[in-house]
Parts: sequence; C-alpha cells; structure tokens
Amino acid sequence: MQSKNYPIFRSVALMNANAGVISLEMMIVVGILIVLLLGAGARIVIALLANDNAAEMSNVQALYSALKDIKTTAGYGAPGAELSEAVIAAGSVPGNMTVHGNAIQNQWGGVYTLTSTGQGFMISDPDIPDKNCIKIALAQSQAGQFSSTAINGGAEMTGALSAADTVAACSEKRNTIAWTSAS
Repeated sequence: MQSKNYPIFRSVALMNANAGVISLEMMIVVGILIVLLLGAGARIVIALLANDNAAEMSNVQALYSALKDIKTTAGYGAPGAELSEAVIAAGSVPGNMTVHGNAIQNQWGGVYTLTSTGQGFMISDPDIPDKNCIKIALAQSQAGQFSSTAINGGAEMTGALSAADTVAACSEKRNTIAWTSAS
C-alpha cells in the first residue's frame, strides 16, 4: 500500500488546499481589467467625439473658403439662390466630403444648404447630434468669421455664443446650425 508521504501525493494535497486561492486571484485580476477597459472605453468615446467635431468644423471652414472663392463683384446672386452646385462645379469640395449630384453631405448624412443672402451667404449644417452641436456651435461662433449663428431655426445670435444659450438651443437629438456671413 502506498503512503501519503510520497511527493506525488503531497503535491495533490497542496493543489487541493490552494484551489480557491487561484479563483479569488483571478476574480481580482478580471475586476481590475474590467475597470481599466471601462476607463479606456470612455476615453475612446471622448476622442471620437472630438475627432467628429474637428472634422465637421474643418468641413464648414472649407465650405466657407469655397464660397468666398465663387463670389463675384455682384455678390453671390439673388438672395435665396442655392450655391452648392457652383461650389461643386468649381471643384472646391474637399475630398473627405461626400457629394451626391448637387448635394454635399456632412459626416452624419445631412445635406448642407448653401444659400446666397445677396452680398453674403448662409451655410446650414443639418443632422448634427446634440453633443456635437454644442461644441461645434461654440467653437465656430468664437472663430469670428460668421456674422451670426442660428440653431434649429431659432433667432440669429451674433458674436461668440454663450455656453448656456448653446446648450438650450442644441436641444434636439439631431440639430441644424446655420451660419451667416455678411460678405
């Protein structure tokens, strides 16, 4: 008969005694990993929102420049005239923006409306998610190139927008920001 003093039986006995310790340690490790992944996930979402905002502001800046390039001594045509076709025909739409026929799309699938106000123009940017709307409207209004900003068809606001006004105006799930340039 075999004695329990042999090394093989001692290692089995030790394994049985320590079986719960491995489970407890693994649970702690898994818990720490979950906390780290949640923190990283939140940072990734914030970074993606920041990238969306920067890309959209860049698109609006590009459209602003493209519209300035097509201005004639008579201005931009009759007030209310659609200008998207002229910007597309001039080849002034950046490559990262989608064009379908005479429509220029933003990154959320909304179609920009570019219209003449006579000597100036208006860029209307639809379907902007609420979180992006606040940041984009604030940043563009502080840049100072547009004479006014209107959000969701509200009153035109001049100058740099306040955070409170912007939060109140960007109240829809999908928002429209309209920027007007007087020249």
